[in-house]
Amino acid sequence: MQEIIICGDSIMKGVIYDEELNRYRTVKARQFARLKESGYKVSLIAHMGKTIEYALNAVKSFKPLNPEKAVAVLEFGGNDCDFDWQTVSDRPDGSFEPKTDEHKFCEMYRQCIQYLKSMGTKVYVATLVPLDPGRYFKWITQNKSCENILKWLGDITMLYRWHEYYNELVCMIARETGAMLIDLRTPFLKSHKLPSLICSDGIHPSEAGHLMIEQIIEDSLLCPT
Repeated sequence: MQEIIICGDSIMKGVIYDEELNRYRTVKARQFARLKESGYKVSLIAHMGKTIEYALNAVKSFKPLNPEKAVAVLEFGGNDCDFDWQTVSDRPDGSFEPKTDEHKFCEMYRQCIQYLKSMGTKVYVATLVPLDPGRYFKWITQNKSCENILKWLGDITMLYRWHEYYNELVCMIARETGAMLIDLRTPFLKSHKLPSLICSDGIHPSEAGHLMIEQIIEDSLLCPT
């Protein structure tokens, strides 16, 4: 049986923000039923808040049943490019680094892909699902200084541009390493229903958004171009 290892953060785990419950929860959609029905063993290694450093450790500790026939899907970057917003709120004139700076992000992502490929595993890399800068700004400024965070950002759309920059890094890394690219981002951007595909926190997909993600991944793996 061919194994598919899907390694990522809360996007791959299927996390949404449930406004009625006022908390995060996972959706039932993250089952990859079509992959399983097609005879694949799906191993989902995904946790909320994880960065590419977690991915590197995870893939090295995970042992596929048959590495040379296995397929790995990596989805990271959304947490890596994030900042400590409380610190920014407290010191808006400061200089801050994201959780994983761009140089470390690229190097560790390359190492992760190269390690998997050295075992003969086929590697796919997923692009980042776009965030909603207005909603995300409202989310990160809760109980903080909106004015100070905006002062440091310059404008709210900087949240989107910075996130887009890390997405471009992901695409660059895929090209450099020869990894296959799964484009999650474009279908969201092209959708006329984008607001309904993103939760109120501005960064996690809604249930409909997660369903789209699952369909894209399954189509990419079952019907590769």
